[in-house]
Amino acid sequence: MGRLASAEERTSTHTGVRRLGFGLLAFSLLVVPSIAALSLRAQPGSVASAASLAPTPPPMPVRLDVGPGPVTAVLRKQGYRLELSVSPNRLGSRQRISIELEKAGRAVDRARIIVSFTSLEMAMGALTGHLPQVAHGRYANRGPVLTMLGRWRLRIEVAPKGERAFDVSVVDRIAT
Repeated sequence: MGRLASAEERTSTHTGVRRLGFGLLAFSLLVVPSIAALSLRAQPGSVASAASLAPTPPPMPVRLDVGPGPVTAVLRKQGYRLELSVSPNRLGSRQRISIELEKAGRAVDRARIIVSFTSLEMAMGALTGHLPQVAHGRYANRGPVLTMLGRWRLRIEVAPKGERAFDVSVVDRIAT
């Protein structure tokens, strides 16, 4: 008949099992994801990639840094040309935002344009508005009164009638 383990042997065994459990947990949390990421590294013609494991922010295909002061900038995307104007682009003033939209040298009418201002200095909600068409190929509106100095992301979403929507971004520095 087998002998019963002493209290000291049971404690020693319990401690060993606990250490083994923590070791396996650490291994599974640290090493296994790394191996999985390496095994998913994209090969030519494959779909998966290690980057697909991490959440990705929404694409910002076009980005430009502007300001402080009045802005006139030309952005191009998907064959479209956007001429952006923001003035006075100064702290505490209501912004005047306009966009001239063209494709192949021709003004584009009946597009839906949404503009969002998001502070890059402090976590707060976006200030979003619609730019109605005011002339042939021209969209404009009064924007928000920005009451905080610093960098603001100005995201412009463009949905041309009957075409695929796209967006462009500008990082704007607001000063006094």
